[in-house]
Amino acid sequence: MSKWMAIAAMVSVSVFGLSSAAADPVGGPKYENTRVNANTTDVYKVDCWGDEVTAIRIQGDGDTDLDLYVYDEAGNLISSGTGYTDCEEVQVQPFYRQTMTIKVVNRGSVYNAYTIRVW
Repeated sequence: MSKWMAIAAMVSVSVFGLSSAAADPVGGPKYENTRVNANTTDVYKVDCWGDEVTAIRIQGDGDTDLDLYVYDEAGNLISSGTGYTDCEEVQVQPFYRQTMTIKVVNRGSVYNAYTIRVW
């Protein structure tokens, strides 16, 4: 199971109507089909452009609740998707180029096969 070391996420939550440009993470969009074991967390590192919006989406197999958390390089929580399903999407916008940390948390008692996409 590969975990990217060069994805891209961003430092402030974007708001609809922002005039900032949307951008793929450094190195282009990221996409992976993988699985997270029961009651565990998958971690990704993503290098993001500054002052541009990046979207992050997870879509699970429906078996458990998955939550999505994005942290800046200082470890501050920037955005999260914590609904009661295994489909979450957030948008982030860092002030400068930096490496973000993405965490996918499985809240269930069985594994969940999911897709993560960063663009």
